[in-house]
Amino acid sequence: MVFLVVQQLLKLGNPFLYGILVPLGTILFLALIPYWLPRSAPVEQGRWFPRGNRLAQILVALISAIIIILTLLALIPTVSNP
Repeated sequence: MVFLVVQQLLKLGNPFLYGILVPLGTILFLALIPYWLPRSAPVEQGRWFPRGNRLAQILVALISAIIIILTLLALIPTVSNP
């Protein structure tokens, strides 16, 4: 199921761009989110969805939604014209 996202991206165009650079950039972006965004207050640490770090939560939710949408699009069979 994980590779369906990459398969759907490959349908969009250039294989090097959509098959290598976009997935690699997404993984790097997700890995660097904790270092770019400010830390939450010590009072909020250990809590689910602290208010002090909403931007990180929104970014992760947005990227997760994009991955889910691309996976679902890859599962839809394409209709070929004979």
